[in-house]
Amino acid sequence: MNSDNLKDDNRLKNDKNFMKIRANLVANGIQLATEIKRSLKTFLILTEKNAQHGAQTRRQHFPIIVKAIQMLKAIEIEFKTKKYLINAWVVLINRYTCELITRLVEAGTQNVYKLKKGFNFDNMLQLMITILECYRGGYNQLRRTIVRHCMNLVQAHVFNPKELSEINFWNWKLDLVSNWEANVRQATRCRFLYWNRVLYPYLMAEMVTNKNKLNQMNYFLMAIKDPLDMLGNIRHLQTSATAVNNYKKEVYEAFTKNVTSPICRTVEEDLRKQIHQILIPQLKQLNPITNTPNDVGVYARMNELYLFEKQINMKEEIGSFLSHIFYEMSALSPHDFRTYEHMRVLASDKYGIVVLPSHLPAQQLD
Repeated sequence: MNSDNLKDDNRLKNDKNFMKIRANLVANGIQLATEIKRSLKTFLILTEKNAQHGAQTRRQHFPIIVKAIQMLKAIEIEFKTKKYLINAWVVLINRYTCELITRLVEAGTQNVYKLKKGFNFDNMLQLMITILECYRGGYNQLRRTIVRHCMNLVQAHVFNPKELSEINFWNWKLDLVSNWEANVRQATRCRFLYWNRVLYPYLMAEMVTNKNKLNQMNYFLMAIKDPLDMLGNIRHLQTSATAVNNYKKEVYEAFTKNVTSPICRTVEEDLRKQIHQILIPQLKQLNPITNTPNDVGVYARMNELYLFEKQINMKEEIGSFLSHIFYEMSALSPHDFRTYEHMRVLASDKYGIVVLPSHLPAQQLD
């Protein structure tokens, strides 16, 4: 959604074309999210059916799934950030849309007056009056239901096909804009991922490998959280908290195994290679021109991740992992304590990772 088209300006209150642009922006955003969600669900269903026949989901499909999920949550966040602006204009947009529908209904009312006086004329006239009265007040769910019933009872000759098509279109847009928050939530909700949670480890591993988009992982973690409200309504267990806790435990284990642990091991391996190239004279040196250096510092610069109720700082996770590993290795091989001390200092100087000293005794008592 274009922020320039959503800027707040009192001079544009009487600009009906501008209100039409706003209505189209909201409708197009919801339609885009709906199409993405429908395509993603269809793709996952087809993938599941192929898996039943022995076929496996190909690795090149994982980026497509991740991108679709991230796009859904990005649209949801964009609507939330523009919530104040959209709500400030919804009343004006509804009023403008109701005026357009009222003109079309009034044109159809002229056809009703051409009918012969009688029972049919009275019924048609009362239906048209009821429809016009519904559009003159605040649009809500009750008025929408009344309009739908009245339109179903109106005879076909009252409106020509073109007018009827326009009325249905504007009614659809009016309903979409009036309940935009509920429609956005429904279009971007990813509860269906619960039935495809077997893919979580593969999707997480795919996101870790793309270093340029690590901070977009929060979109995926938001989608993982969506099934919680569904699990909170189950009745086949003694308490719904059992299903919620089991789901959280499964996700936490997958996140630790496929995100936190690989990142920590990659950083440790990078530190070890750099220190060994200095301490071991005969070790073959890497040529940075032929072999592109692996920038693991991006992991330490990641934004904080939010998984359910936890706030995860990847730099602190790496520091905790290295502190544990360096202490254990120094305890097993005390003669290598200088190597791990060099690695600790390098982690602090190069990546800003705080690693605790091992605090091993300097000598043994005989």
